[in-house]
Amino acid sequence: LSLFGYAGFASAALVAFVYGVGNFSITYAVPVFGQLVQGYTPTVAGFLLLPASLVLVALFPLTGRLSDRVAPVYPIAGGLILFTAGTLLLAGADINTVFWSMSLFAVVGRIGMGFITPPLMSCALSAVPPDRLHYASGTINFTRQLGGAFGINILVALLEVRTHFHLDAMTATQSADNAATRELLQQTSRLLAEEGVPATLREALALDHLARMLEAQAETLAFQDGFRMLALVFIAALIPAWKLGRTSSKPPPGP
Repeated sequence: LSLFGYAGFASAALVAFVYGVGNFSITYAVPVFGQLVQGYTPTVAGFLLLPASLVLVALFPLTGRLSDRVAPVYPIAGGLILFTAGTLLLAGADINTVFWSMSLFAVVGRIGMGFITPPLMSCALSAVPPDRLHYASGTINFTRQLGGAFGINILVALLEVRTHFHLDAMTATQSADNAATRELLQQTSRLLAEEGVPATLREALALDHLARMLEAQAETLAFQDGFRMLALVFIAALIPAWKLGRTSSKPPPGP
């Protein structure tokens, strides 16, 4: 814990925690969004992140060299802004968003992560004495993994809560006085009649169709809320990132 007495290391650890939150949460959320909202198979949903992963691998050598030439705070802050932009783009996605648009949104976020990783590790290690480098490296990696664990758990809980919230809110508006709902049920009943479905089943099937539509819309809105939450977290991380440019390798205060 004494490592956190170094201001530069403490700021880098906080950014690493946020990095873990974003990295693991997006890796979880995008494929699940593809399955639940867009109706993709698990395989196709998994491919949503493939272009972003390839871009990230190709970007690491470039960002590594960049971190040796400029102050770490600039690529880190730029990466946080890019990740925020990517998550805000994802927050606008819905069932009508095509595969390659989703992949492109993920690519924007992954480019941001590529700018964060090399300078962040360099900044963290340069903030501590040489005899503590091995502790610092392990602590930063642990902090990043811890952020990932927190991020996924909080995101899953948020999705559950917000799905119920939106579903309850939309269900409350479904009444005989709602013209859009009434028209949808009538159109669904007509389509069922054209398919030869008995009249005794049409109303129940139309209501089931309405319930499925409401649930899908509630899930979409919940994911959009989740992506906005991640964007806010990364915006907040600009504060410790800015402090990275104002701290130096000073010994921690004594007892």
